[in-house]
Amino acid sequence: MTTGLLLISSLAICEAVARSVFPVPDVLNFNRIDFTPPGVFGGFDELAKEGAGGIDSSGFSYRERKPIRNLTTLWISDPDGVEVENTLNLYGFRGEPFEIQKTPNTTRVMLLGDSFVEGFGVGDADTIPQVLERAMGTAGVEVLNLGVGGIGLPEYARLASVAVPLLKPDVVVVVLYSNDFPARHRSDDYYRAPDFRARVSNPLQLRTLSLAKEVRSGVGPAPFYHRGPFPFFLPVPHLSNPFTHLPPHETIAHRLTEAMLAGRLNPMIPKATSTLEERLLAPLDRASAGYRYLAWLKHVVDRNGASLIAAYIPAHVTIGDHYREMWSEFGTAFVHESFTGPPFRQHQRDLTRIFTELEIPFVDTTSAIRDAEGRGRRLYHGYDSHMNPTGYSLVAGELHKAVETSLASRRRDSP
Repeated sequence: MTTGLLLISSLAICEAVARSVFPVPDVLNFNRIDFTPPGVFGGFDELAKEGAGGIDSSGFSYRERKPIRNLTTLWISDPDGVEVENTLNLYGFRGEPFEIQKTPNTTRVMLLGDSFVEGFGVGDADTIPQVLERAMGTAGVEVLNLGVGGIGLPEYARLASVAVPLLKPDVVVVVLYSNDFPARHRSDDYYRAPDFRARVSNPLQLRTLSLAKEVRSGVGPAPFYHRGPFPFFLPVPHLSNPFTHLPPHETIAHRLTEAMLAGRLNPMIPKATSTLEERLLAPLDRASAGYRYLAWLKHVVDRNGASLIAAYIPAHVTIGDHYREMWSEFGTAFVHESFTGPPFRQHQRDLTRIFTELEIPFVDTTSAIRDAEGRGRRLYHGYDSHMNPTGYSLVAGELHKAVETSLASRRRDSP
């Protein structure tokens, strides 16, 4: 074999190996990290800064962070006996890989939301989108999990601005949780994401060449396998763990303190408990309910020919007093002896009014959850406060009814 043929053969083999080992997303600038504010999870910030490197998570901007691709993360809550892996795909979202271009004759359902949609606290098969997809049947139905832990209404609107025109779903479901309120204030330019232009990868470009560019730019290629698992929470001392700066208050139960210091329980929970009563009792007006974000979300969905559904999941402490007792161990001196009465269902009442005004179908899961818990079924982890597989399955069942109704309406209205 001549030198020229040997060189060509070697390059062809390198190219084949590169294409099989290092996949390229169809759209290069669409990734969950672009919708995750810095500092939400220490482990994420480490991965986004230097791949799998060890750095602190202080004060860097969105533009400095690298895409999250093909990773496995680890969600741990020792007091609840929870340690589960979350599989993230080539775009950094939870679950199986998906194509940007929807397959013809396929119904695509997109779920937006925070950690309850992403499915913290359960394995991949037990998230709301996965259970919903199985309930709808696998043939011709695709449910995309675009849940991003730690975000809120401004980020849902921002993500919809990019993802809805890009992925072209038939139905969009935004799942709201009690800690989404009051809504954070963001500028119009932030949540409308006006500058997004999809940067489509070139399938004809040599993968070996694009690999060299990625390495040189510091992004680093994504392997075909999932790296990890990497923990969400990092132990003290790390700037992402609040107890690195301020020691835990002595009123927090010792075993919970030890778990949070070790990164084996969400160290942000004490802050959440300290504002819990105020948030649950606050009436939601247009500003605090994020009316403009919801109205924009509806505008984006309508403009792209899809249908929008909204849903609400209540805080576990408003469902059963046993959850309140668990959260009292985080040291907050709660004023009310119970959070299960009508005053603590203010969100549900106000959101019903707002979604009626916006003409968005609304699924309030509160009654179904209260009924199930009243029959002795535990639907949440106690200290962690996310749902267990039974809880997520119940929510998926409630959404299934609404999605099927929406699809039936679309079929009737289609020419």
